[in-house]
Amino acid sequence: MEGTKKTIVAVEFGFENGGSLRFATDAFEYAYIRDVRRAYFHPRRSNQPEEHCRANGGLEILIKKAANDIQKYRPTAYEKLTPFQRLKLFDDIVSLELIYDNGTSRAVYVPFEERNECESSLQSGYETEDGDFLLKIKACRKRQDAPDENEDEEHFLENPDDTEAAIAEIHQRIRDDVLQYESRVPLEKCDVAFAFIYGAITEANRHIKSAIPYNYSLEDKKAAYERIRESTLQMIGEWQGKSRPIFEKLQSAIEKEPGKSLLPEESFEGKAAHIIEGINRGFEQFLRLLDEEMLLARWRCGDVYDEDYDKNKMIWMTRDMRGEGEQIPMMVRILKNLQ
Repeated sequence: MEGTKKTIVAVEFGFENGGSLRFATDAFEYAYIRDVRRAYFHPRRSNQPEEHCRANGGLEILIKKAANDIQKYRPTAYEKLTPFQRLKLFDDIVSLELIYDNGTSRAVYVPFEERNECESSLQSGYETEDGDFLLKIKACRKRQDAPDENEDEEHFLENPDDTEAAIAEIHQRIRDDVLQYESRVPLEKCDVAFAFIYGAITEANRHIKSAIPYNYSLEDKKAAYERIRESTLQMIGEWQGKSRPIFEKLQSAIEKEPGKSLLPEESFEGKAAHIIEGINRGFEQFLRLLDEEMLLARWRCGDVYDEDYDKNKMIWMTRDMRGEGEQIPMMVRILKNLQ
């Protein structure tokens, strides 16, 4: 008699720092778990070895934006954080528990190499431009046959891990490259400069964790946050001033030619306008992610936030930001409209 085929209905992440986080499988856009092999260990006071699995080749999972819902998926530790915030808090996943529809489960341990006392140097993750969360865990470095995941990746920034330098580089590109297109009609090839800026801000967003270094003191973290935020707001102001007239010229060029479209696949003007809007969204995302990194930095330092916060603000109680016990809004949406 053939056994009934089991279906995985949920996956639970186990963390080195305690707790877990479970997602239903429909929360994933895709999940690749590579080179899974059986392994055994012999516990003390037992005559029977126990079986588990190891994902020797690492994994890559894209978690849908809709899954970042604390009401639906709540971490068992750090319960006030959203699912994505918990995944960003520490790079400390040690295992996946595969939950089957018949109530059984199987543990799959993932590669883990200590970067510090509680995190793995093999794990990384970031929010994509669409708001999904891409989680990656590389194979152990001693595996010579493991492919380089960044082999074909295109880099727009000289050093994306240095967030302040990355923002300065993007700012300089705006000043140097976009300026030459402000007075040109038609705006031929302006999409090249825009494409670089779009790629650069996307790359900066993916490396946002480096904005507030882990080993900084709390005071230094605050200072880094304030510096980057201030320079980013200045850069966005200049971008708006330069891009708005260009966007208007693109729209005007479309209106002068009946039948032309602003759709990116149908006209040069449409492609350029689409990239401008993408840059606007990228800057808005950068500020949101930067605010969130400051929030998580405070968690790592042991700060606790006030439970009474509204949907668009994260209120922190701190004794040393701007005075004793003053409430500081850290997640206020600064840019409501970047068009």
